[in-house]
Amino acid sequence: MQPKSPFRFNRFQRLIKNELLTQYRTLLIAGGAILGILLFINFLSLLGNNRAVAPTSFYGLLLFAGGYIVSSMAFTDLHHPQKSYLYLTLPCSNAEKFLSRLILTSVGYGLATLILYFLFSALISLLSMLLTGYAPPMFNPFDREIFISLGVYLVTQSLFLAGAVYFRKHAFIKTVLSLFGLLLLLLLFTLLILRLFFWNDWVDLRNYPRDLFVSSGLTKATLESFFITLGKILKYLFWTVLAPFFWIVTFLRLKETEV
Repeated sequence: MQPKSPFRFNRFQRLIKNELLTQYRTLLIAGGAILGILLFINFLSLLGNNRAVAPTSFYGLLLFAGGYIVSSMAFTDLHHPQKSYLYLTLPCSNAEKFLSRLILTSVGYGLATLILYFLFSALISLLSMLLTGYAPPMFNPFDREIFISLGVYLVTQSLFLAGAVYFRKHAFIKTVLSLFGLLLLLLLFTLLILRLFFWNDWVDLRNYPRDLFVSSGLTKATLESFFITLGKILKYLFWTVLAPFFWIVTFLRLKETEV
């Protein structure tokens, strides 16, 4: 059911609230399970060397692995035989449906991990102090590396969100396999460019691998310039193009399901 107005904030707000109310049990169970696993690992560490694991040790695992799995499950109700009709007939637009799932699995999940991991590190620090007299440094959510990790997650998460709307079953596994295939194609394309535009250097590298960079300064400079330029292009595409592209792909695919 598509309303006349493509986006209304009050309707979007109610949709977000509805998503949280219907999924809060799953979120609490998942958060409790993650917290329990982390506490168990730290308990084993305390038994082994009387030291708790550094609070930032597993944040990347929680952010990326957990976030990718959550993102891959963002549209499970869309592919469910009994739930798809209810989801498609919600009195809200496709834009609102898409943005609600995007915000919850990207910014929402990122903020939730920061809060959860900070509380976890505070609990570990307190328990370690009581049991061993040593308090490990607490997790700092404002660290520069944490912000970089969040930025990388917000970009790469878009791929798994697209996989969630495209793949009916096993979206996470199929998305990972698709990414491996894309990386393989990118590697083959890079090798093809090297062979086409740097044929002489390619032959020298194959025949004289040890003396190449000693005997030919031009070859070294040319190849270094090529890889530096390629790296800049890929970095630019990563930060500016990748996420918007997959957001558009996800939204268009979601619109197709409404037809």
